[in-house]
Amino acid sequence: MRYKASGMKKVRIVLSGLGNLGLRFVEIIGEKREKIRDRYGLDLLIVGAADSRGIAYDPAGLDPNVIIRDKAGTGSIG
Repeated sequence: MRYKASGMKKVRIVLSGLGNLGLRFVEIIGEKREKIRDRYGLDLLIVGAADSRGIAYDPAGLDPNVIIRDKAGTGSIG
């Protein structure tokens, strides 16, 4: 079943903690976002993420790949 844009529900997500579970959740959203949108009519949007050393926020949404890259490169989101 495919949902029309008018039936789409936007889900804004803020993550607190980017350890193993948090980062894996970000990866899954990045990998499966389109499939979830098409199948369930949910547009998952990460708008905020925080770890013990920083925070990132964008009401338009954060790119999951950038979150993962920044965390891997510097050890922090901020």
